[in-house]
Amino acid sequence: MKNFNLYESFSFIDDDILEQSEQKSKKILMYNWKKWGTLVACCLIMIAAFAMPNLPTSSSPGKPQTNPDGNIKKYGVSDTDTPQPQNNTQVSVDTQAGTKKHPASTNTQDGSKKRPTNAIDETLTLSEAQKVKYLGAYMLSKGPSGFSLESIQHYQDDTSNYLNGLWTKGEDSFDEISWRVSLYDETYANHITSVADTKNYDLSLYPFPLADSVPEELFGIVEHPIFHIEELTLDVVNRRAYSFDNDNDTNEIRMSFGVLYDDIVVEVTTKGISSKWLYEQLINLKNK
Repeated sequence: MKNFNLYESFSFIDDDILEQSEQKSKKILMYNWKKWGTLVACCLIMIAAFAMPNLPTSSSPGKPQTNPDGNIKKYGVSDTDTPQPQNNTQVSVDTQAGTKKHPASTNTQDGSKKRPTNAIDETLTLSEAQKVKYLGAYMLSKGPSGFSLESIQHYQDDTSNYLNGLWTKGEDSFDEISWRVSLYDETYANHITSVADTKNYDLSLYPFPLADSVPEELFGIVEHPIFHIEELTLDVVNRRAYSFDNDNDTNEIRMSFGVLYDDIVVEVTTKGISSKWLYEQLINLKNK
């Protein structure tokens, strides 16, 4: 077999053949680059998706600070731990059957809810609210010094009838009084307590947040107890008083509970008023 000079052999190859070969190589390289580049990009997206951390959302509540008189508790926790009235949603009362339900509503074809066609949802003046049958006589008539009436809402339909008043202390203050009047029915029964059962309402017995310190079977009544007006005393009201160290809200006394007057329930949630003032307002309604 003869030896060939490889270099000399290439010199006899036609230039057109070399040019076509070079173009084909470039296409192959470009195809490979796109193929592997796409694959690498997909891998990076998958890695980023699985690597994103789940940020914790829990917070640690502060420890309760015992007040020397043992009545008013002070806590270093957020306002989200504030006890709320039993009925945070609009609860309705059937004045005929004496049963409480959520405001009646019907579903539309798209699944949304609409208000009953015969519903009354209106803002009243104080004098108008005081004329509402059964309920008006138990509406707060005047707030303490510095407070003014912001609104009174009256809702009524076939199964609902209640008044909800709000008093505030101006735009620069977080202090307020929420005063709700409705008819009593069996849904309130589990919240009625005797003042002798202090475990059912005395907040000095439970560090905040209540969900961590109150026994499960007592949580509903401790969060929002209802007292018979005949048993209500200033000491009982004091045991519902507490305050928070909160830079974004008032540090003044707060209270939340209900009072039963025969067949009428008055539910109060307050910030920035004294327990003595609130007690006097509730007692003054006793002979209505």
